Amino acid sequence: MLILTPLFGILTAIGGLLTIPFFPVPFSLQVLFVILSGIVLGPKYGLLSQLIYIFLGIIGFPVFAGGVGGLGIIFAPTLGYVIGFPLAAFVVGSLAHNLKNFHYIRVFLATLPGLPAIYVPGVSYLWFSTNHILGKDIDLLTALKVGVIVFIIPDIIKCLIAAWFGIEIRKRLSPILPKASTSQLNPPAKELSNNYREPQK
Repeated sequence: MLILTPLFGILTAIGGLLTIPFFPVPFSLQVLFVILSGIVLGPKYGLLSQLIYIFLGIIGFPVFAGGVGGLGIIFAPTLGYVIGFPLAAFVVGSLAHNLKNFHYIRVFLATLPGLPAIYVPGVSYLWFSTNHILGKDIDLLTALKVGVIVFIIPDIIKCLIAAWFGIEIRKRLSPILPKASTSQLNPPAKELSNNYREPQK
């Protein structure tokens, strides 16, 4: 976990560099890696990976969306989304790691509540910063349109992708991942023994 946790923070940073400019919130791959961190690492380490990402940005590395870094993010309309990243990783990790098994549909459904965890602080700060920092008038409905609605379909697609990759990664790395969910990937020994019947003589 000492390697995987910061790795997912770095992946989130890379996702922020792969953007399509769109005011006031650019399109990026960050949500994909945030959701994936929750699935793979679980709530605690998923949250920590995103805090590492935020720390890297605050100390000056250009890891925020569009290659921005430093304390200037406080005045950016996207700060709320950044705050939502660790929340989303925690929510997705908590839900995914409480599943009885890592069936694709169940994992995908567990990723969806991660989106409101990003959107709520994201659009709230977008509205506040646009009106009170940038000095531009924007009502809450407009903030929802430009800060949530246009992203819903792309973000659901990212959840679909994250669910598939998350399952595959957990299968291959299960020996080094948090043990709470290893039974999700492999049937417990007791269950196997119950299904076994000694041949009749």
